[in-house]
Amino acid sequence: MKGFLASAEKYIAPIMKAYNRVKAGLDLLNKKGSFGDIVGVGLAKTLYDEFLRHLARRGKPIPQGVLARDVTEPHRSDPGVRAVVREIYENPAENWDAYEMCEKLIDVDEQFALWRFRHVKVVQRIIGWKRGTGGTAGVDYLKKLVDVLLFPDLWDVRTELKG
Repeated sequence: MKGFLASAEKYIAPIMKAYNRVKAGLDLLNKKGSFGDIVGVGLAKTLYDEFLRHLARRGKPIPQGVLARDVTEPHRSDPGVRAVVREIYENPAENWDAYEMCEKLIDVDEQFALWRFRHVKVVQRIIGWKRGTGGTAGVDYLKKLVDVLLFPDLWDVRTELKG
């Protein structure tokens, strides 16, 4: 067994390093109540903000309030952004690169949610319903994060699409 653990360590170490970075971000969110300094979510926010600026530069009517938003706060679904995204989805041939980017962002959001779900199950399996290592409510706290959407407009617009 000792040999197995030694050989497995080289595979586990990078996973634990990534896990610890995400966990540190979630702990920071819990303490500050803000997404601003979180590496994982911050990267996603910056990417989405830049995508919206790109659409605006291409002449899409992204609301100015969204473009100038306080980036220390999570993005909230906006009817103006949803209208732009709806037009992209309804006319994919004319907006192919934007359509593909929307789908890639949904993929990222979905994979992050799946990772969070798996993390909940790992924590539940290891410590049960004890308090979390970062002082959180443990599993109950983590369960709430499973439903957090990084790109809410891209999910919400699906309700508005015809077909």
